[in-house]
Amino acid sequence: MDTKTRILGGLFGVACGDALGITLENMDKEEIHNYGYLKEIVGGGVFDLKPGCTTDDTLMVLCVAKGILNNPEDPKDSIGNEFMKVYQDLIKYGGTTIKCTIEKFLECRDWYEASLHSSEVLSWQAAGNGALKRSLPVALYYKDYDEIVKITKEQSQLTHRSKIGERACLLYNTLIYYYIKGYDKNEALKLALKEFDEFYEITNINKYSLNSSPFVVDSLMCAIWSIMNTTTAEEAICEAVNLGGDAGSVGAITGGLAGVYYGYDALPKKWTNIIDKKQELLDIALKLSENS
Repeated sequence: MDTKTRILGGLFGVACGDALGITLENMDKEEIHNYGYLKEIVGGGVFDLKPGCTTDDTLMVLCVAKGILNNPEDPKDSIGNEFMKVYQDLIKYGGTTIKCTIEKFLECRDWYEASLHSSEVLSWQAAGNGALKRSLPVALYYKDYDEIVKITKEQSQLTHRSKIGERACLLYNTLIYYYIKGYDKNEALKLALKEFDEFYEITNINKYSLNSSPFVVDSLMCAIWSIMNTTTAEEAICEAVNLGGDAGSVGAITGGLAGVYYGYDALPKKWTNIIDKKQELLDIALKLSENS
């Protein structure tokens, strides 16, 4: 499979997981049982969205991608500039840490000061999944692993000052790095966990122990479990969102993994055809792939 197909798959996987999962956002297992197993993008949810509409999960991925494309040598400020172009939507849809950091940035105009403020004010909430769910473009664009590590850390620190959150982003992008190189998902996870052994429990966790919360470790565990215990992109994303809780973000995180691993053509056309940002995702994927 060529890299362009994987890049397309990753970006659209995020968007599909986002658009599918938002319907079940904040539902618990009993509510989902009563609702029924969701496999169609139908919109609704806490934001009452039209089918195919995406949220901050997709928007932040696009911001990171654009920031990298604008200044690949040192994209930090460029990514931050992209956040500010859409900050009202990020505040509308985003989590507590994103909101707090953006509001502080509007005062101080310094991302690292703003994220440090958020970590002090919010404490454990600074270990939310906001940086994780947007980290994908780093591993899609850069080929050198050391550079992926460097930029992944920097983009995470723009809004989140959590060591475990940073490590989660690095594990995620390490998996993407191996997927792009064509590794089997089992081998990729085995290799990645050698560097990130604090997440080793994912190899033993069962579905009923998963907690689909905004806590970055919970979200990452759900995403990795979903791709490791299914055989198609559609199955992985559906399993993730039907865990409920932070369903849109967990769906997006899982969609990034599944889309890169299985490729764009593995995503259901009934999903990709109705994504609201379809053309923008296609354009960004093409630009990212020019560096592959």
